[in-house]
Order: sequence, then C-alpha cells, then structure tokens
Amino acid sequence: MQPISDDAFHTLIRVMEGFMTLSIKFKMSLKCVLKETNFRKDKRILNISQTQHVVWFLLSGLAREFREDAGSLMEKTSWFWLEEGFLWTDPGFCGQEASEKGIQVLEDSRVVLISFADWKLLRENFVEAELFTEKLRSHYARLRQHHLEDMKYLKTVQLYLNNRVLLDVLFKRVKLQLIAEYMGMAPDTLGKLRKRLSRSR
Repeated sequence: MQPISDDAFHTLIRVMEGFMTLSIKFKMSLKCVLKETNFRKDKRILNISQTQHVVWFLLSGLAREFREDAGSLMEKTSWFWLEEGFLWTDPGFCGQEASEKGIQVLEDSRVVLISFADWKLLRENFVEAELFTEKLRSHYARLRQHHLEDMKYLKTVQLYLNNRVLLDVLFKRVKLQLIAEYMGMAPDTLGKLRKRLSRSR
C-alpha cells in the first residue's frame, strides 16, 4: 500500500466531479488520506457479515458483489463493478454495520482506498463530503433498483437486450455462471440467448 499517485488521483477526481463540483481545499484534504494498492485475481476484500472499514475506487480490473441465497445458502452474484466504480456495500460502510454482502475482485485490480475514519473526518469538516456521499448512494441505489425491477418485470429477451452493453464486456472476462446469477437466469438460458441474439445482429 502506498500514497495515491497523481494519475490515480486525477482519475478519481474526474469521476467524483461527474457527480458534483469539489472545492480545491476539499480535494487537497482528500488527497492526503488516500492510499493506492493492488489486489490479485479472486481476492475477497470483504466477506459477508464483516464490517467494511474501507471503501475502494476501482482504477483497473473487475469486481463482483455476492450474497448468500436464503433458500440454498449458496453464494450468488448480485452486482458487478467495472473500472471507475466505487466498491462498497449498503447497508454496511456508511453505518459501519455488518455487511449482508461480500466483495471479490475477479481480475488483478488496482484500487484507491480511504478508511471510514478518514472519510468521517472529511464529512465533519466539509459539507461537500456529505453531499457527495448521498449523491453516490442515491446513484447506486437507483441503478440497483432498476436492475431488480427489470429482472422482475421484463421477459428474458428484453432483459438481455437492456443489459447487452454490459454483457458483451462481462462475457469476455467472467464465468457464465456468475453472469447468470446477476441476471437472475439459469446459465443454460443465458448461454442460449447469447448465441441466438449474437446471430441476429
């Protein structure tokens, strides 16, 4: 683990300012507490029931969120993060509660990270830190809600088509089983849809 590099900091700030404008003073204070590190493929950086004391920003690589299925007690993939995504569980990080989900990197990954203690201090000293937190939470909550509603109400073909851009990326990098879990489909169903809809392009 090392202090954040300039290129990583510029990438992070660019993404953060996609949500809101940040003051120079806040950015300078933020940079002082950020770290940068690498994770090897398949590393579990957060386990189910563990408290998330750190939030990560994915510079490069790929990660998944997984949960325990209540019926089978098997792990199921519930989310994917691509480059420039913020890796956190909710509830979990903000309330420092035991997480109901876990996080695993699926490729060798480079991340920026900040501890909860440092982020809490920033929130106490900068109003924009709290505003950014709420904007980010709202953004991810909205994306997740849309995905859950799509799985519930859309037919499988339309669900596939709505997620085609993401699926095209994932198929090259992730096992079919994990993608099928995320889509709420059987692997066989997803595989057949992929073949059929690829031919129709």
